[in-house]
Amino acid sequence: MRTHKMKRILAVTAVAAAEYVTYVPGSLPIILSAPHGGSERPASIPNRQSGCWIGGSCQFRPDCSPRDADRCGVSTISDMNTNTMTAELSDAFFAYYGARPNCVYNNLHRSKLDANRDLPEAAQTNAEAVHAWHQFQGYIVEAATDVANRHGYGLYVDVHGQVA
Repeated sequence: MRTHKMKRILAVTAVAAAEYVTYVPGSLPIILSAPHGGSERPASIPNRQSGCWIGGSCQFRPDCSPRDADRCGVSTISDMNTNTMTAELSDAFFAYYGARPNCVYNNLHRSKLDANRDLPEAAQTNAEAVHAWHQFQGYIVEAATDVANRHGYGLYVDVHGQVA
């Protein structure tokens, strides 16, 4: 546990996978996740690539060939400022309700991990990215379980943004 680095949030957070995923527990029946807002680009995680069309489906193995961007393309552009926007939404909830939603942040750039895709496309077999994907998804499950136990209902919002 450590103090959260994002501006304006003073909370204790759980940090995992070499700080590639951040979970800020809250007390409202709301979960906000930011799967594409990260900026970390560690050299140990290769950039995600288009997959290969094999046997009627996309395969995302490093050794597949030929790559088929038309059928198995991947998006590697991050949603601008969604980690910041998620933190600001949390601040707005706190200002209005005096309590925060649960927030899950992917700190890896989308070129390294697409945290809300299926695992093969999301992490493309890289062990660090796979671990971060499991952490991201696990924190969402942890938050959902907590929300259900406390409130019996909840709202999950996957925060996205547009790139101009």
